[in-house]
Amino acid sequence: MTKSSFKIEHDFEKRRAEATRIRGKYPDRIPALDTLGNTKWRINRRILGVVDRLWVNGGRLADLVEREDVGLFS
Repeated sequence: MTKSSFKIEHDFEKRRAEATRIRGKYPDRIPALDTLGNTKWRINRRILGVVDRLWVNGGRLADLVEREDVGLFS
């Protein structure tokens, strides 16, 4: 498994220090983010189908981002 570019650019100690700083600055918000992250979501399959088809066709509808503009894993 290869490391992400973020992990390569920011070593573990730097990431840990930033996480500690953020937890200290926003102690009441971290539990809310944990709850949000652990919430089960229902997917509207019809909407997902439309968005998926739009993405496969390259975007370019209603000022949405074009697929070519999105850098994935770069």
